Amino acid sequence: MNNDKNFNEMIDFIENSNKINKVKKKKTSKFVLLIINLLSITLLISGGIGLKIIYDKKLDYKKTEEMEQELADIYNRNSNVEPNQNGNNDLVEAPEEVPKEEYTESFNELLSINSDTVGWLKVNNTNINMPIVKSSNNNYYLTKNFKKEYSVLGWLFADYRNEFNNGLSKNTIIYGHTMKNGPGLMMSSLKNVLDNSWLNNSDNLQITFDTPNKNMKWQVFSIYTTPVTDDYLRVNFDSDADFINFTNMLKNRSIRNFGVTINGDDNIITLSTCYLNADNRLVVHAKLIK
Repeated sequence: MNNDKNFNEMIDFIENSNKINKVKKKKTSKFVLLIINLLSITLLISGGIGLKIIYDKKLDYKKTEEMEQELADIYNRNSNVEPNQNGNNDLVEAPEEVPKEEYTESFNELLSINSDTVGWLKVNNTNINMPIVKSSNNNYYLTKNFKKEYSVLGWLFADYRNEFNNGLSKNTIIYGHTMKNGPGLMMSSLKNVLDNSWLNNSDNLQITFDTPNKNMKWQVFSIYTTPVTDDYLRVNFDSDADFINFTNMLKNRSIRNFGVTINGDDNIITLSTCYLNADNRLVVHAKLIK
């Protein structure tokens, strides 16, 4: 009798356990299904956001490309400079001396669009041919275009410490983004300077950087890549000797000896952008040709 009772109790326990397990499985299944649905929704939303980011970036690229061309057209028209006949947008060499009252006209419309305009930069056989701006800090134009609209490409800008109104700083520094997978906008095409074909063309070794009242040519004396550092971003110097020591450091880093002599009373220009990733820089230095 006791055996029958024990057997029945065991059967009841097993049946109750099965019922409890079924309830647990049902709850677990609902929980798993909920998690799967949440993950699916998250993936769909993330995918949609990702696609929108890609789409917006392409629109930004296209808008920036059109803006660069628009500004080049304005500059060419106002400075009476015609595009050359080789099928690209390079500018014909401007006269070395241009009367201030005439030359300033080439910047009037640019300044009316953006009063931060301080100059125009052109590097031969790259896509760099555009106005340069300057803000009160070195962050603003990292994410703003020439018309001060948000842009992942930003714009080319001078270091906020640089002087343009009362003569130039000893070292005029210009920054710009390089887009690894994007078109050759901003400073993305500056990497051309590392190619032998670019280096072996003497015409490429003169950079044009003009301000509203001065037409200037600059002779390249150093090109290099370096891990991130700020030791080449000095604007002011204690003495001529300090400046010469500084430029000798820049020359020693160069991938090629360009044979350019730097004196204590010279001015230089520095172009700086990312190289390969955010941890490295591509740098070009050139001396103002008196």
